[in-house]
Amino acid sequence: PEAFPNAAVWGYAVLGVTHRDAVTSRGQAAHRAYRSVMKQLHPDKVEQSPMVSKAVDVVREARDAVERSLLRLQPPGQPRALRASMLCGKVGFRRFELVWKAPTELHDAPVTRYTVAVVDPAYGRPLAVATLEPDYSQELGRFLPIEELTNFILAEQELQKMPRLWQQAKATVQVAAGNESGQSSWTILELASSGLRAAARSAIDVGAPRGHVTLHGGLVARRVICEAGALLRPWRHHLRTLRTG
Repeated sequence: PEAFPNAAVWGYAVLGVTHRDAVTSRGQAAHRAYRSVMKQLHPDKVEQSPMVSKAVDVVREARDAVERSLLRLQPPGQPRALRASMLCGKVGFRRFELVWKAPTELHDAPVTRYTVAVVDPAYGRPLAVATLEPDYSQELGRFLPIEELTNFILAEQELQKMPRLWQQAKATVQVAAGNESGQSSWTILELASSGLRAAARSAIDVGAPRGHVTLHGGLVARRVICEAGALLRPWRHHLRTLRTG
């Protein structure tokens, strides 16, 4: 154990499970790992000896260290460097990409999910619009870990139940990190929901927990394509009508 930073890190190493997996599974991953190792040391599987008895004691000690670590779990810190990029500025089709950095990592405060919220002016309080957790992605054909879940597309079409959100001069978005112990404080960003062209000419980077919208010049092409697509939609519908007619 002396070779490890603390007893908990040693315990996870002995059981062959990561702290994040143990937290995400509410301790079940650690319990499964413990049972798996103990089965290998069972008298039916291995001849008993002082060395085997010592190994059993070590595994039990590792389990106890892991359980104590899970009891000391703390909520994670705030997401850092929250910023936004405008993907589409066409009214009715506005889209922003929110990007942030993970909180400073602490052993007893891992991140297992992110919550994205928007302040709904109709209620005057933030309402959660997404909870991002590790999961299998059908689109990518692989599992997405929490480390890759640091962005979200805020789309006007998907928030039609908040019509007043896009009628105000600024919209407030919030991102928080969480785990089984609780949730961090919100990291807050204000988006210009109107006058997007003017906002694009005076883009400001955000490095603090609270700031204003960041619009990157490299997204101009995507914005133009988006707006052009929105203008062409009625014509495409008209052509399909003529063909079917």
